[in-house]
Order: sequence, then C-alpha cells, then structure tokens
Amino acid sequence: MTTYTKCNEEAKNVNIVNIRNNRMLNAMIEGEGAAATWFNMENLKKDYPQYFTNFNEFVNKFPTIITDDAVGNPYLKCTYMNYKISTSLPRYLWYAFDIINELTKSNIKNVKIFEIGGGYGILARILLRISKKYNIKIKKYSMVDVDNIVKLQKKYLDYFNFDCETNFINFSELYKNPDMDIDCNLIISSGSLGEIGEVSEDGKNIQNFYIQNFLNKCPNVHLHWSPQGPKTSHTFQSFKSYTKKDIKHLFHAPSGLENALKDKTRETISLFKYKKVS
Repeated sequence: MTTYTKCNEEAKNVNIVNIRNNRMLNAMIEGEGAAATWFNMENLKKDYPQYFTNFNEFVNKFPTIITDDAVGNPYLKCTYMNYKISTSLPRYLWYAFDIINELTKSNIKNVKIFEIGGGYGILARILLRISKKYNIKIKKYSMVDVDNIVKLQKKYLDYFNFDCETNFINFSELYKNPDMDIDCNLIISSGSLGEIGEVSEDGKNIQNFYIQNFLNKCPNVHLHWSPQGPKTSHTFQSFKSYTKKDIKHLFHAPSGLENALKDKTRETISLFKYKKVS
C-alpha cells in the first residue's frame, strides 16, 4: 500500500474538529517543525516586503488568519510573536504571496484557479481570504485529489463559507475524462505535482497526464516543484521542453533553502501567459 493510498484511507473518517490533527495525514501534508516556521517567516519578509513586513501588522490586516489557522486543531503548533500558529502557516503564506505577486505583475485581476493536490486546502483558504485586499478576485476555485482527500478538502473549505464557486474533483474521474472542462485561467500546485509518482497503475505517466491535458491548455501556470526521488529531475527537464523558452526560473523557494539543506529541494516556476509547444 503506497503512502498516498494509506493517507486516502486515513482521511475517511476525520471530522472538522480534528481534521488537521491526524498524525499520518499531517506528516504527509504539512510535517514541518518549529525551526521551519521561523525560517519561512524570515524569508517571507525578505522575499515579499511589499506585502509582508511584520506578522503583527499582517494579523491586524487579516484578523481571522489566527482563528482560521486553528480550525481543525493542527497537529504541529508553535508560538511565534505570542501567536499560537501551525508550523506550516508561514510556508503557505509564502506560497500565497508568491502567487499574488505573479498575478499582480501580470495584471490579472480575475482568476479561476485549478489546484492540483492541495493538501487540506490551506493554500486555497489563504488565497480566498486575502486576495481581495490585493485587488484580485477569485471567481472559481477547483481542486483535484484522490477520493477521500478531496472530500476532506471540501469539508475543510466549506467550513469557512467563502463567497466563491468551488469544485472538488476526484482524480480517478479526471483520469478517465481528460477532456473534462475545468474552466480555469490559472493552474497551481504547491509541491504535489513534483511529489506524485510518475507512473500510475496502468503504466501511464501521471505528471505528463497533467502537463499534456491541463497545463499546456491553460494560459497561466504557477508551480512550487518539490522533487521526490531521482526520476523527478528527468520529468522537470521534460516539463521545460513542454513549455519551451517561456518557462521562467524564479528562485529556489523559500530563498536560501537549498543552501540551508545543502540540497536543491524545491524549485518555483511560473508560466504566465506562455505559449504551449505546438
């Protein structure tokens, strides 16, 4: 049984009270200690000072960010500037501002997002909570994941009752229907596309399935690529060939992380209004 299969089984019976407190799911989806919290918070301030300079100011601007973060009783928590937060919050804030920054630079104010993977739905929650303050309207948010995980995401995001159309897609249904109309102008993935296995049970390449059927048909793509295993670097090269010279290497994210770990663990790539390879 693969880790994804185990997590899919584990997600069957979680409830909203403890939705983020399951140890196995947390290890798979979040899994960061307190040291990463401080590291990522410092990089937030360094990489995006136009949006984030001080956590106190940020909480004043978005007073629900702390209460939102507490929903589901996160398994890993720490104290930062007298606030009790989940250890993964700064990383998801970094992802969110990375995306908002690219949308702003590209002058995209109305967006329909399709997220591949998505964990609990934390990045979706943050984007839906803060985007309006930066003159970005999320008109629709779609997510795809395995069966019970996508049900978990729906349960989690429905709790917040956002004023936005949402669509939760079972991967097995999408895999059977690659021509499914997702209706999006931005595809994002915060690690999932780089982490999923390349080959499915029927021998087809899952990463290429997404690239060929969805990424290459969407005008804007933003990925945080988390390599897992030796084959992923090959797929990353393939991804570059799909998107030709329009691919833009921004940085290893958060900045300096590859030096801290002495290994290139994540690349951020952003393709806004790119031309697909014919």
